[in-house]
Amino acid sequence: MAFIQRLRNIKNNRKAKQLDALGVHHAQRFGKNKKHSEVQKAVVCLRRALALRQKGHPKRALSLLNLSRTLNKRFHTIGNSADLDERIHHLQEIVTLLPCPHIGYSSCLESLATALNNRFDLFSRQGDLEESVKYYRLALKRRTKRNSYRAITLYDLATTLHERYQQVGDQANLDEAIGYLREALDLRPEGHPDRLNTLDDLAIMLRAQFERSSDLPSFEEAFQCHRETLEASAEGSAEWAVYLSHTAAALNSRFIHYGNRSDLNDAISYYTKSLVALQEGDIDRSNCLDGLGVMLATRFDQMGDHADIDEAIKCHREALDCCQEGSPERPCTIGNLANALVARFDLHRNLDDLKESVKYHRSALGLRPMGHTDRSDSLDGLACALLHFSRETDGGDYLSEVIELCQESLRLRSVDNPYRPFSLHSLGSALHSRFLETKDPEKLEEAITYFRQSLEFLPKGAPDRPAGLIALSSALLARLQRVQRDCQRELEGDNKSARVKDEGEIISLLIEICTQGATVLPIRLNASFSWVYVAREFGHPSALDAYRTAIQLMDTSITVARVLERQHEHLTREVALGPESVSFANIVYDAASLAIEENQPRDAVELLEQGRSLLFNQLGRYRTSLDDLQDTNRELADQFEDLSAKLESSVVSGNKMSMSRDRSFDESGRYHEIWTEWRAVVDQIRAIPSFATFQGTTPFNLISRAAESGPVVIVNVSNYRSDAIIVLGNADTPIVVPLPEATPAYIQTLSDDLRDAMSSQPQQPAEEVTKQANIVAVLRKLWKAVVRPVTVRLKRDLHLPDRSRVWWCPTAMTWLLPLHAAGPYDGKQNFQDIFICSYTPTLGALNRSRQGLPVMDLSRESKRMALFIGNANAPGEAILTHLGDELAGIMKRIPDITILKGEKCTREAVLAGLDDHAWVHFACHGHQDLFRSDFALADGPLYLIEIIKKRLPLAELAMLSACHSAAGDHETPDEAIHLAGGMQFAGFRSVIGTMWSIWDVDGPLVAREFYQQMVDVDGNFKDCSNTAKALSAAVRALRKEVKIHGGGLERWIPFVHFGA
Repeated sequence: MAFIQRLRNIKNNRKAKQLDALGVHHAQRFGKNKKHSEVQKAVVCLRRALALRQKGHPKRALSLLNLSRTLNKRFHTIGNSADLDERIHHLQEIVTLLPCPHIGYSSCLESLATALNNRFDLFSRQGDLEESVKYYRLALKRRTKRNSYRAITLYDLATTLHERYQQVGDQANLDEAIGYLREALDLRPEGHPDRLNTLDDLAIMLRAQFERSSDLPSFEEAFQCHRETLEASAEGSAEWAVYLSHTAAALNSRFIHYGNRSDLNDAISYYTKSLVALQEGDIDRSNCLDGLGVMLATRFDQMGDHADIDEAIKCHREALDCCQEGSPERPCTIGNLANALVARFDLHRNLDDLKESVKYHRSALGLRPMGHTDRSDSLDGLACALLHFSRETDGGDYLSEVIELCQESLRLRSVDNPYRPFSLHSLGSALHSRFLETKDPEKLEEAITYFRQSLEFLPKGAPDRPAGLIALSSALLARLQRVQRDCQRELEGDNKSARVKDEGEIISLLIEICTQGATVLPIRLNASFSWVYVAREFGHPSALDAYRTAIQLMDTSITVARVLERQHEHLTREVALGPESVSFANIVYDAASLAIEENQPRDAVELLEQGRSLLFNQLGRYRTSLDDLQDTNRELADQFEDLSAKLESSVVSGNKMSMSRDRSFDESGRYHEIWTEWRAVVDQIRAIPSFATFQGTTPFNLISRAAESGPVVIVNVSNYRSDAIIVLGNADTPIVVPLPEATPAYIQTLSDDLRDAMSSQPQQPAEEVTKQANIVAVLRKLWKAVVRPVTVRLKRDLHLPDRSRVWWCPTAMTWLLPLHAAGPYDGKQNFQDIFICSYTPTLGALNRSRQGLPVMDLSRESKRMALFIGNANAPGEAILTHLGDELAGIMKRIPDITILKGEKCTREAVLAGLDDHAWVHFACHGHQDLFRSDFALADGPLYLIEIIKKRLPLAELAMLSACHSAAGDHETPDEAIHLAGGMQFAGFRSVIGTMWSIWDVDGPLVAREFYQQMVDVDGNFKDCSNTAKALSAAVRALRKEVKIHGGGLERWIPFVHFGA
């Protein structure tokens, strides 16, 4: 029997040897032709060989080794984790079989460590990572400094220790990893094929050290490593692209620490260049897209540019498409996309974004089961999305799930975990929401406790601290409001002291956020709104400072948007003010009302100037003259003018659509860099004593110069109180006229009633009578609520003579009401009969119309003075049959007027003509549509945005005999975004426009009467300061015409004057 057994063993040994050789042969063939069938055959043969070499067989270790190597090839080809598990099992057995001094022992240890690391990458089980570190250490001990493989083991151990540092946050792991990598780098001199990868990983670890300790030398060394990798690799290669993307990540780290936006913009630029070099299907393209998406989302958080968050989402979607199923990076990419969708939801409140975010976060969590080291990230992300969802919908008890998710995340993050504050913050937010739902004070106290614990991990200057401060202040406000309700039901007692304490702490927290320049702008802005609400609601003495801060930050948030349309979108957004949402403009009106309450009317005027007409004010800053500075610091003045010109060009020329991805990112980043430089130059100019207030809040003594030729009446309408503020050129303090009837709701009603009356189309005489009666009713109510109290003060107290000039400076919906036409209409004088009326969007605009512009040179030839622009035929519009009569009436006074009419009335000719003429008369159709408001010319519309771009040093008078040329915008009436406002900004000192449609037949009469006043019989041109008086005379003539031949009030009311 023993002999027979020996024969069988010999037979089995031969068969095992043959199978082993055949398996190795198929594996080698697979290495050449990459056919899956070859590797499948190899595994079958090697498994059968191993089965024939039972434990104790002298060749078993060889079979195990061959099989484990082949399984490794199949795993990396097919991605079946069962192959990886089997490989690890076999390698573990090999390690037990080989004697310690065996020549292949170290290699087997390293192979086992690598396999465990691969499985960790796949499933993120911490045990695999720990085992991997253990086996790498054992391998390193057996590889002396002379061993040629020592550098490999050093490198692998270092990267694994770095991975462990990322999981548990132990600084010792990072320090040890850096030490090993430095040694590996010494063993890989210049020219070594693995030197660049070693440098790249060393840079990544040094960056991690900088992120943890803010050790600047670590960052500088890391950046030097990145620089060396880029210089040594071929530009445009895939390798170069990866190194460039890692350099971008380093710049982002420095940005987070120091807040230099040029680092953020450079990071975006580097990622964009990397994408160009990485081809479709490249394994690193997904990571690069994901990194770019994160950077764009960061810039959105910083600057609030809507385009950035849209592009970030596009990048994350494309990254996800590139990321293969089963890839270890896939959960992170999914989570980043989900986070970006939540950010966009906060912007637009589109519930579809939120639903999609929840879906993606659930998907990411499913890929990170219990034991996965990044599970907490997905738990926090899903909790955040569901928390938003619970606030927007009534269905389902999402809060219970949110709290469970947050509690699990907190359990998974130890006290030393750097991400623990996020879990504490998330749980606090969930409990705060539970309090709002149940009114259970214990939940609120728990929330406050968690918020405080979170902030203990976030010292001042930490980038995530402001969000924690906002959350804590919000919870304390909820407690303050609850205490206030209790005080109303009980004797105050201890509640009063608790209330005062919470109130003080809330204000202190919000001030910290608002005054930290490194804090992202949107967070500072929202904090300022909260400060406004708390201070005003509870009568805190800091309320006026809160309003000033909010207005200043809103102004800044407008200027950082690169495109004018985006800036306007910022203004139309509603902001959270306590339990309500209001427009930003309402905050400005409320600020002025508080200043009046506190008997500070000068401050009220300053606040209204600072917070209104923001778009034109911003562009006006870029056109500030620095002649005085040129004499003392020409270089600084030139620098300011150069940067201002670039910013203005970007704002008015930028197209938020039709721009390629890389160009869009580059343009946006460059704009932000220039804006930052511009702000720095402004600070330098302010450091000069005589320029201390440069580009800052204009003091009242300078604002009030606008009233040197007549009083300016600001009408401020607020829910707290409404007032007219009369600014006089010879008075240090404006006069306040209370307007108790002019509530926002009442003014809105008047505006609606007037719009309905004006838009009615009477078919019968009786209907026309009703229409006129309705218009008169509105004008009488407007007289009683607003205009009469002002008139009484002007006449009785200030003794202003009849036919004196008065400028109206409306706010809010009063812009949509014809203040100049208000009156009793009972045979007594109306306002326009008493005074000569003009309008101005701000006092600053009126000052600019008088300063730094040439006075009319009466000796100039008339053919270079005036320009007529007429187009009777516009597609889709009624023919202007009286346009010829209008021109004939003008030519009676100005026979040599330059004429652009019919086919000659092109956009190019008109824009060129504006440069060369002081007076311009438009006779054509006009349309109101914000920056796409236009004059209808022969070859198409001349848009408002094209007029705004102009700088017209010769401009003096513009007569806009076109419909809607001074029609206010219902969403942002204070911005004066209409054709008349654009002409005034371009340089015209005096502009006549229309509040709505005018009759074709009225144009010739008004023009004839107007120019008879402006040009004498000898052809001499009067200064444009006579424009308002001339228009008043022309309108009186039209009123007589209407009275004799019939017609309504709507024929003469629309004509209004802006400017000097």
